[in-house]
Amino acid sequence: MTKQDEESTANSEDTSSKKEQFDLDQFADAMSKPSPEEQAFFARRRELGLGVGLSEDGDLIYGRNSSKK
Repeated sequence: MTKQDEESTANSEDTSSKKEQFDLDQFADAMSKPSPEEQAFFARRRELGLGVGLSEDGDLIYGRNSSKK
């Protein structure tokens, strides 16, 4: 392999690595924010008193309808 081939391979790997990092950053950014559909879904669940959450003390708290059986 010539020196030029080695440099070309190194540059290609560096570019590929940068693209993969960019793709990962984009994915992480997209996954860290709820979509409008997710916001609507959970807003509806809160309206209905469904689900479980945590109090400020770290205790589980239940939606108002989940205690009815």
